Amino acid sequence: MHPLVRAEEVASHLDDPRWIVFDCRHDLADPAAGAASYRAGHIAGARFAHLDRDLSGRKDGGNGRHPLPDRASFADFLATAGVDDDSVVVAYDAANGLFASRLWWLCRWIGHASATLLDGGLAAWRAAGLATTDAIPVASRGGITARDPLVSTMDTAD
Repeated sequence: MHPLVRAEEVASHLDDPRWIVFDCRHDLADPAAGAASYRAGHIAGARFAHLDRDLSGRKDGGNGRHPLPDRASFADFLATAGVDDDSVVVAYDAANGLFASRLWWLCRWIGHASATLLDGGLAAWRAAGLATTDAIPVASRGGITARDPLVSTMDTAD
């Protein structure tokens, strides 16, 4: 799957239950701002992914500001949002992909190749004249399985 998808293509799949959209907006200076922006308006059906809670693991004082979550926890987060093995995961934010790309990379890290970024993020969605909503979707649990990673990692100790 191509790493970028245009707003019009995402819009054409909003009724397709295989396409799961994630709003990854975040503000490092105000960690509550992304969720507040999501509640105020997002792409219809989009689930919210919080950088600190959903896209990062526990801090232990020596593993950085946003350590990787463990693979099983991240797969469980996706499953809770309705993601299955055959789902197309679309991530967007309002920061030129800075936060959305983390969700994209994490999907690849757990072996899910069908992940993509909304090209231009929420700004491109709005520029295309596409609507947003404040309706919070209710997701049925999905059945995504963590597989071999499609990306490499390196231990900083090495």
